[in-house]
Amino acid sequence: MATLKTQIDNLVGAGLASTLYDNWLVAGARTVVDILKDEDMERHSTAVSIPKVAGLDVTLYRIWQILANGNTAIQRITGNESQVIDSNSFYKAGTLTPAYIIRAGVLKCYDGRTVAVDANNTEITLVGAGTNYDNGDIVTLAGGMTVSVSTAAPASPVTAVAVYGYGTAQPAITAGATTTNGSGSGCTITVTLAPTSYLIGIQYPTAIDSSTATDITGVPENMHYAVILYSAIQSRIKQISDTTDSMQTLISATLSSVSALITSPMTVVADLSISTQLTAMETALTEQDIELVTANINDVQVRIQEWKTRVDARKTEFDADMQKAKEEFDGTVARVSSDLGTLKARIESYTQKLAGYTVGLKELQSEYHGLINLYLGKTQQQGQVN
Repeated sequence: MATLKTQIDNLVGAGLASTLYDNWLVAGARTVVDILKDEDMERHSTAVSIPKVAGLDVTLYRIWQILANGNTAIQRITGNESQVIDSNSFYKAGTLTPAYIIRAGVLKCYDGRTVAVDANNTEITLVGAGTNYDNGDIVTLAGGMTVSVSTAAPASPVTAVAVYGYGTAQPAITAGATTTNGSGSGCTITVTLAPTSYLIGIQYPTAIDSSTATDITGVPENMHYAVILYSAIQSRIKQISDTTDSMQTLISATLSSVSALITSPMTVVADLSISTQLTAMETALTEQDIELVTANINDVQVRIQEWKTRVDARKTEFDADMQKAKEEFDGTVARVSSDLGTLKARIESYTQKLAGYTVGLKELQSEYHGLINLYLGKTQQQGQVN
């Protein structure tokens, strides 16, 4: 079977990083696991042992059943935690009516003892050294239950076995005994009867490598394609977002360039006013200094002639500057028109691409919701995955 990445690429086209697919596949798988029906939970669940003391962190599990002694445990609220081990409580758990409690994401199971049920069937602890029992010997307990003597490397054979049934101590068993009566000394092995306790459910995936994986653990085969569609929908949304961002960046950059061209400074002719000379003449007239007025008039006439000469020369220069400016302006207009034309064509291309992505997104969403509704036995409805 093709990798998960290839399956998604076949729906939306290549180009996106596989790490994005990884995250979307994890989210899609969790969504599907949350809606699985009982028959699929039964077929695809795994059994996870529940530690006696620490309990089991279940924040990443969808729980289907909790079993203790092979019996279904009843869930109790956190506030009943002390009551499930209280013999006087209505909520007291028993061997046939076990109970479990989840507090802060940690699950513990109880079956009537004062501690939560352990995942091990029996627990053997070597306390000391002695004689009579050898490692590997089979000890028959009251009621016919047998226990294998198991030690790492005892200094000498085991002498006696002390049996604890649900927290109640029983008499020690001596070598060869088949009842709870007898005596012994030296090495003691403590056997705690601890019925098995399991969480039956599906663990949510935390990581999926789309570039190599071809299947999704915990997701039934008939819902595998739903996870692929979920990821494809997220891919389409990403493509739409990336295309929109690219279009906005292009528009901003082009308009900035056009604005800089349009606002380029042009050379202008300097002010040639005679306000300073006229002010000096007014002052002289006020002071009735005729000679000074005459001198100022002569000066103004000389300046006017000089200015006329300068204006004539500047006019020639100005005409040349204006011609150059006109040529530059015409070139700027041509460049602006070209840039705006290119921008328009690019925007049209982006718009067509966005329209295609939008149509593809709606088709994927329709197919996804149709598959989910078919699985749940519902009439197909329109919807979106965000």
